[in-house]
Amino acid sequence: MTIYSSMIPDSNIVTSLKGMKSTLIVGCTSCANFSIAYDKNLPVYKVITDEKTGNRSLSPNAVLAEAERIRDLLKMNGNSAEIELNDAWCMTTKDNELRALTGNQGWTDPGLKNRVRAHDSVLVLSCHDGVRGVKGRLGDLVKVFPGMVVKGTQLVTLQLDSQGGNIVLDREKSSVIRNK
Repeated sequence: MTIYSSMIPDSNIVTSLKGMKSTLIVGCTSCANFSIAYDKNLPVYKVITDEKTGNRSLSPNAVLAEAERIRDLLKMNGNSAEIELNDAWCMTTKDNELRALTGNQGWTDPGLKNRVRAHDSVLVLSCHDGVRGVKGRLGDLVKVFPGMVVKGTQLVTLQLDSQGGNIVLDREKSSVIRNK
């Protein structure tokens, strides 16, 4: 089960960020990626094959596509924007050993504060816990805005598409339970 969130309308995002000059868009490659894939009928992940080794890896597709779309929208409204993805903005630790064990640099990423200094705002494409996680990492350094709102939970069933190049939601086996 994952958190199911929907994008805040574009007009609300633009209004929230009015007057900001530079925004870092941070996206969650877990729940938000699944939610956006479900809402917009996009592949969840692209399968990337290294031409030299043949090793395959996954690249989050839905949240990246949405972050790129929002970046372009912000640029049209005079706000420069960059994108950074992490697999769980809601999780954090100050324990470097735990970070090393999990392989997730984002859990303790002290460099985020340095990278965000080039911006005056952060737009978070994640659930409310991800927004809190980003705020917890950054404190009062910049203004942090939510880009999504929690609508419920979802049970996700994934499958390879017919060409094997994307991982998609099996819409017949996946379900969303909306909050009342």
